[in-house]
Amino acid sequence: MLFFSSPAPPPRPEISPPGQAAPQEVYHYEEPAGESWLRLDRAIYEALRGAGVAAGQSESWTDIKEHGETARLEIELTPRQSLTEVAERLNKELRPAGAGLSWQKQTGFWHLEIYLDSQLTHQINLRQTEENPSLPLPPPGPGKPRAAIIVDDVGLNKNALSQLLALDLPLTMSVLPYAPDAPRAARQIKERGFELWLHLPMEPLGGSNPGPGALYSHAGQEALISLTRQALTKVPGAVGVNNHMGSRFTQNAAALAGPLQVIRENNLLFLDSLTSPRSVAQAEAGRLGIKSGRRDIFLDHQIDEESIERQLRNLVNLARRQGQAIAICHPHSATIKVLRQNQAWLKNEVEMVFASQLIK
Repeated sequence: MLFFSSPAPPPRPEISPPGQAAPQEVYHYEEPAGESWLRLDRAIYEALRGAGVAAGQSESWTDIKEHGETARLEIELTPRQSLTEVAERLNKELRPAGAGLSWQKQTGFWHLEIYLDSQLTHQINLRQTEENPSLPLPPPGPGKPRAAIIVDDVGLNKNALSQLLALDLPLTMSVLPYAPDAPRAARQIKERGFELWLHLPMEPLGGSNPGPGALYSHAGQEALISLTRQALTKVPGAVGVNNHMGSRFTQNAAALAGPLQVIRENNLLFLDSLTSPRSVAQAEAGRLGIKSGRRDIFLDHQIDEESIERQLRNLVNLARRQGQAIAICHPHSATIKVLRQNQAWLKNEVEMVFASQLIK
């Protein structure tokens, strides 16, 4: 889940110039959710936990709208749990986090809308049942729902890649072209039977540094085409491309034309990482006849195991509702641990596939 209208994040560490090895401990991930949004999201779950609401009593998923992403929660309380007490706990915890709250009592449930800086970020429905709560995942449609996980920013850490390659999941690995280990990582990924993509750096909003060789909207088409071709040579054998950062660049149809032309010429797939709700990248790719898709959910904008596990459940919820869903994550140690611990559960709940199998 990502709140797009967040303030610009603090400056990031400088990235090593081309030709110099980047420090192994420095990572340059997608543009982060604003700290105020993350604080609010944590406060919601802390309030629910403090009110005695167990994880199995809630179901969550994410809606992507023009203003950004809205997290939705359906919560069923037991007869012994008080709607009023849970509501009071939410009020107590969320107002100090800067949230605006709008409660509506409707037939059979209470509805809460939560706003941050006048933007709707969360919707919660509280219901009370006469029996013990049981919130099964939405029933699947015909056939088993399918889900794919793309791991972005691969190539900066050899140990992280080794751990990812040891997982029993059909992961799609998206390699940064400026990573010092990019060609070797690309070769390993293909040799081990995983799917290889190019994680193409693009201009973000705010002050974040997307790294060397990034595409900027002020550059001419000749330069953008050349940079895209150079990036592809660093990740040989890639079957698709998705954007690294790019919340500004992907809003610019004219700037996208050259890079998308290169993608089409090489018969590659394109996935919009959707770092801006106003992105036109998927639409432009489709207009050019490129098979394309978009990210449904980020797994690890909050880098703690509990949050990542919650987002995995969200991924399964989305796959069951939509028939398929695509998640993006990063090679954080917490993310890899959660994937390892939940890989059997994931394969039981959905058919795990490569991202290319969900691109149309």
